[in-house]
Amino acid sequence: MLEMFREKSEVSALQFFSANAQDVVFLVAPGFQKKIGDLHPDVPVQDLIKCDVVKLAKANEVLAKREKLGDDRTYVVADGAGEANRLAKLRKSYPNLTFAGLGEAVFPAIVARRADAALRPMPKKLNCHTVVLIFATPRSGSSLVADIVSDLGMGDTREHLRGGEIACLSGSYLFSRRVALRNLVNLTANDGAFSTKIFAHFLMDYMRAVHDFRPLKIFGPKVKVKTIILDRTSKVDQAVSADVAMQRGIWHVRSGKDAERVLAEQAPKYVFGRLNSRYFEYRQQSFALEFAREMFPDHLVLDYESDIVGVELSKLGRRIAEALDLKDYPTDFARARARQKIANDDNAALASQFRKDFSKAFGFPPK
Repeated sequence: MLEMFREKSEVSALQFFSANAQDVVFLVAPGFQKKIGDLHPDVPVQDLIKCDVVKLAKANEVLAKREKLGDDRTYVVADGAGEANRLAKLRKSYPNLTFAGLGEAVFPAIVARRADAALRPMPKKLNCHTVVLIFATPRSGSSLVADIVSDLGMGDTREHLRGGEIACLSGSYLFSRRVALRNLVNLTANDGAFSTKIFAHFLMDYMRAVHDFRPLKIFGPKVKVKTIILDRTSKVDQAVSADVAMQRGIWHVRSGKDAERVLAEQAPKYVFGRLNSRYFEYRQQSFALEFAREMFPDHLVLDYESDIVGVELSKLGRRIAEALDLKDYPTDFARARARQKIANDDNAALASQFRKDFSKAFGFPPK
């Protein structure tokens, strides 16, 4: 959970604490407070998060007085030695105070982009009947498919597992991952439907760093799990697409202004070594998707070249809806239609040059 106390982290809780300074008390174990202090040696923890800080070692005396005074603030509990047990004891001892776990409540609320939800009690039961998992390699049309799934009413479909989240899950901080996952699903589901997108390289990172799939057990037999797997046949075109997007700083074209920016950009640079690295990386990621295929044998496979490019949106949307067992669903696909595809001669030229250089270097053509 230390990742949540880094200023530039994608799961940073610093803004949450400072924005809710009047409504939050940080109830922290001395050992964890020291670790936060080690990240910011020149700033006291209270000045860093800008809210009231109470050490768990002195909690009994402080909490008893505040409960009598009717304190209605939320006490965010951070105890790396066992957050769940600490929460249970505090809730039993001080039933009139509100407690929220840093790991099981604040963390999923920030991942869900609904940080303020951690200030309110969360449901203790999973409100979910359908889970949609989208496994993909980069530049394979996953954002378009995610938008279609969202348009179909299956929740806020986006990435919930990236570097920052994996850093939190792989640390030594002990908390209930099952409760955290339940809270994330409840916060992001739409009428009981939850969907998420998982890139192959983050799946690989998770398996290396965390290798724990037990939290998935919250999805019992009554929860329907649907899986979509996306990949791209041409790893050369995939590598070039990613490299050009990185150089331009534009990964998705959602407006006329984005399109104008792409067309106004200078021609991307060709660097064989960098493209070659991406090429091998994407080939490796395709193997990682085999794990998803085995884990979820009942899945829909979409190939970028044959199933995404040039395919009518309504046809693709209907195919995905059928795979999700949806009978009545929206057909306008407003979010998906906002995406624009721009033909780019630069990509084709770079791919052609890479194929020539690759063949010359290795004696056989790339895929």
